Amino acid sequence: MRKKNILKIHLLGEFYMENKNYRFPQETKKSTQLILLIAYLMMYRHTVVSKEKLIKILWKEDESDKPEGALRNLVYRARKELQKFYPDNPELSFILSKGNTYAWNSEIPCEIDIVQMDELCKKIEEEEAPEASYQYCKELLSNYMEDFMFEFHTQDWVELQKTYYDNNLMRATNRSCKLLMDKEYYDEVIKLCDILGFKHYANNHIHEYKLEAYRQTHQYSLAISYYHKVTDMYYGRLGIEVTPLCREIYAEVVQCIASNPVDVDELEQQLKEHVRNEGTFYCDFDVFKNIYQMNLRSARRSSRSRYLVLLTMRQPEGVKEAAQQRESDILRDVITTELRKNDVFTKCSPFQYSLIIATTSMEGCDKAISRILDRFQQKKTIPETKLMYEYKHIN
Repeated sequence: MRKKNILKIHLLGEFYMENKNYRFPQETKKSTQLILLIAYLMMYRHTVVSKEKLIKILWKEDESDKPEGALRNLVYRARKELQKFYPDNPELSFILSKGNTYAWNSEIPCEIDIVQMDELCKKIEEEEAPEASYQYCKELLSNYMEDFMFEFHTQDWVELQKTYYDNNLMRATNRSCKLLMDKEYYDEVIKLCDILGFKHYANNHIHEYKLEAYRQTHQYSLAISYYHKVTDMYYGRLGIEVTPLCREIYAEVVQCIASNPVDVDELEQQLKEHVRNEGTFYCDFDVFKNIYQMNLRSARRSSRSRYLVLLTMRQPEGVKEAAQQRESDILRDVITTELRKNDVFTKCSPFQYSLIIATTSMEGCDKAISRILDRFQQKKTIPETKLMYEYKHIN
């Protein structure tokens, strides 16, 4: 087994193993149980695994009449499949067995992406120089940000490992950003945050670092735009407010803009920035509250009535978070297309939208809501999802 034909194993993103001789799994011959058996033994390669443990992982209760025999057959298939990596060495065994246990042959040299990721995280934890920390973190985010075996996220052990590596990545990124902020390397902080994007949107520190870096580099328009994206994400997906520090930095940014005089053309340009021209106006919850208060004050003087509407999605138990979010996104698209451009809406909790509808009568409000209900009924992907509504006249 020559080192230049070393086996490379990828657990982040799509699971696969490859060297110059072979790649597993083959696209046309994917077996979920075979993949899970090999991946699990490789993942826990420094220990032995009992047959009972493997049976519990690979088959649901009562799914197999003879689980011990099914496991022996699966291990046999796995050994034959793995032998294709080194066909010139027929004595080599990837899976070792002893008594009532199986184990991965840890003497087989491998390059494993999660091992390389762990090494980078450790370097970042120990590094004190901001320049080196930045380079390590840039490499980490550029190469190791995919979810652990995302195709098998319903497996408990896969979800456990995903959480572990997500936490490692965020802890390393936070440390690198803090080191860079302390040394005033603001551009580098922004670059790292840009690579990360909103993948780990619940990481409060990242948003605080990026907002502060924008403020320190006088990129006020970008800071305001980013703040609104974060608040939208927090209200929409988590149903919570952004951190007090985020709000404090935002207030300082607004104050900086207010303290710099502009002419009317510059003012118009600032107001037009980031405006979406298509569909109903969507805003974050803070902006929505201000619009509601303006409508409340002008209600007596206006010839048009305005209604506050609350739409609530109710979904059956057991639906995965990703599917729930997809339904919520569908509803958002429906509201955007079915209401008029002078209406406004926001997301006030993970599965609730609030709307302000301007119309001449209650019947007009009923018609607008009916359009949303009918269209959502056509487009929803989970038949059991129900859309409830209630509304009040703004006066």
